[in-house]
Amino acid sequence: MIKHLSHQYSRVCVLVISSDCSFARLIGSIVEKFIGRCEIHLARNDYEAIRKITRHQPQLLVFDGDTAEKDDQPSLCDHIRNFNALVDMKTLYMRRSLPDHLRKRFYIKGFMDAISRPFKVQDFVAKVKALLKK
Repeated sequence: MIKHLSHQYSRVCVLVISSDCSFARLIGSIVEKFIGRCEIHLARNDYEAIRKITRHQPQLLVFDGDTAEKDDQPSLCDHIRNFNALVDMKTLYMRRSLPDHLRKRFYIKGFMDAISRPFKVQDFVAKVKALLKK
């Protein structure tokens, strides 16, 4: 059983980047249910993500690598790296297949953790909680 931890965290701003709106809403609702006190923002592409990162300064960014539009992914990764130098933003990359060589590449690009899809809700929640505690 996963415990609800709203009392442990102040309001958490989360940005979910995915062109699949229903998947992004699902991720947002999972975070809201188990972390609580969340402000969820959705971005469908890199340009929208950069705007929302700058405007909302999320504590957590969840990037759906399978469906997010890849207009200019290096630009998004650079922005994430530069933004992390100024603000403590946690980053989680998700993708259907995540072999070790890809996982290492995402760490180099500035993501703090990665999870493959499909995933167990408990595993996703555990990763999110661990990132927010760092």
